[in-house]
Amino acid sequence: MSQLDPAQQNQTAPAIDAAGGVAPGIYLEEKKSSIGTGNTAKTAEYRSFWVTLDIRERDAEMLLLDDDFKPTGIRKSISLETLSGPGWHFIAEGEKRYQRLKPLLERLQAAAAPKPAAQAAPKSANWWDGGGGGGEPKDPFALDKKPKASSAPKKGGWWEK
Repeated sequence: MSQLDPAQQNQTAPAIDAAGGVAPGIYLEEKKSSIGTGNTAKTAEYRSFWVTLDIRERDAEMLLLDDDFKPTGIRKSISLETLSGPGWHFIAEGEKRYQRLKPLLERLQAAAAPKPAAQAAPKSANWWDGGGGGGEPKDPFALDKKPKASSAPKKGGWWEK
């Protein structure tokens, strides 16, 4: 994704805040992967920037940033052990960007807050539940048997009115 200049790569700070926990801010995730097979196989390095949304007791909710350090909407829950381990680097230089993102992140957190549980829908008078809102639903494959008005044959047809 995004790349840091070499000067920024060497200046990553530890991800521990003053209270001894993981610091909120922007993190760089580095992954190495092999692409291809046989003689054409190559190692590729992927770099992605993530920002902390919420730091909990055992994990952190992270949000992926694009090349312009804007939220993409992709979320990931990462354990604190993983976040403070190899492959993840806290970007101290990202503090100004983090401060600019903070109001947006607070709105995103509020939007993601748990909503009250949904209540059961009232019974409706729809065709699939028998039309009356209660009782057993009608069998949609059953034929409606209507009583015949009279057994005497009718004289004439529709053309004779």
